[in-house]
Amino acid sequence: MNKLSYEIEKLHDYWVTIKDKVVYYYWQKLLDIVLEFWSPLKIYNLQVISDRIKQAQDYFLQSIEELDYKWNYTYCYCTKSNHFSFVINEILKNSLNNINSNSVHLETSSDFDFDIINSLNLSKDIFIVHNWYKPEKYLKSIIDIQHKFHNSICVLDNREELDDLEELINDKIKIWIRMSTYEPIAWMKESRFWIQIHDISSFYEDRISDNDKFELKMLHFFISKWISESENYFESLKNYTEKYCELKKKCSSLDTLNIGWWFPIHFDISKVYNYKNIIWKIVKTIMEVCDKHNVEHPNIFTEFWSYTVWESAINIFKVLWEKNNISRENWYIVDSSFIASIPDTWAINQKFPVIPINNLDFPFKNVLLWWISCDKDDYLSDENDWKFRLPTFDKNNPLYLAVLHTWAYQENLSWYSIWWLSHCQLDWEKILIMNTDWNIEVFFDAEDKNERLKTLGYSTKNS
Repeated sequence: MNKLSYEIEKLHDYWVTIKDKVVYYYWQKLLDIVLEFWSPLKIYNLQVISDRIKQAQDYFLQSIEELDYKWNYTYCYCTKSNHFSFVINEILKNSLNNINSNSVHLETSSDFDFDIINSLNLSKDIFIVHNWYKPEKYLKSIIDIQHKFHNSICVLDNREELDDLEELINDKIKIWIRMSTYEPIAWMKESRFWIQIHDISSFYEDRISDNDKFELKMLHFFISKWISESENYFESLKNYTEKYCELKKKCSSLDTLNIGWWFPIHFDISKVYNYKNIIWKIVKTIMEVCDKHNVEHPNIFTEFWSYTVWESAINIFKVLWEKNNISRENWYIVDSSFIASIPDTWAINQKFPVIPINNLDFPFKNVLLWWISCDKDDYLSDENDWKFRLPTFDKNNPLYLAVLHTWAYQENLSWYSIWWLSHCQLDWEKILIMNTDWNIEVFFDAEDKNERLKTLGYSTKNS
């Protein structure tokens, strides 16, 4: 029996399984999907999104009940992670007319998000959180939408935003303050995205407490590393909860603590996260600090947007050729561009799990991967810590590769964001949606090049 690749040997994934050397995506054979729709492909699995949301909600609500925590939990999704309509609709499908502890709420990042918000049939009670820096157009949209939702809330990323809001509004608006962290990382301490933690109490007393235009509802923080079971994380959580308690004693309207978005995801598919235990410790830590200070327990708010969607998509590529090298492992040449399809691999050297989906009974060997664009950096190798052990290449038995967990951000950063143009004008992936009833539909057909020609200013009459 041949030794399987490193990734397959340690595969621990809820949605990708291997049985009798056949790779399944949920209950469908991945190779059958490839042979029907061809490569390159991108498959979005909507059921994964709902499963992720329900998992976090259930664990928080269970912990709240077990610990007798005196407040609630709110799950929020930031649209910037993925804007596609089928994503947002899947996220919201159980929240539209019944806002409760099992609902999902939304966060905006720019003025564009309001066009999406206005196209949806949303309850007036849903939380709409307005985050990140706010140019005048964004601020005006935030103000204009106040009458439509009871919980439209503006996050202050800096002191100046309060000045801008005060000039523009006539009625009271709910606000949150994002506070800086204790981390020793320079860009975190000097980041443009928050107000210094030691200034928050004085900022509230000087600018907000006696101002009838503002109602402070939340303190918000995030740290630069994934939420984990480490002592460092929970020591940080204690510190931020201490600050919440300090401010709560001065501000009766403050009732929510936002612990951010860095919930762990499986870049390493061999790793198992104890989500239930992490969440239980989060609730317990916040509860203990508040009880020590005799402060009411806050509503716990999260923005697990990467966790919501990241693991719900896969890319599929075909190995076209093998190139032999003298001094190192051979190259496999693949039918797309990683720079264009999954830009985080190139921009920040983000690791994504790569597995073969067929030929698992072939001998395996060490290889490097090169995509077919002209760019010298469009490759994955041991130079940037990528390791591949894949089936040997046989041109009579085409080899297909799956890159797992590729949803969050990749579309907005890649060719989808530049008017349908692509690196070297290579063919885009055909986009497939796997619905919750396991049916597959084509969302975007990569073979139609007319829109690309129009964008470049060419006539399409002869195409």
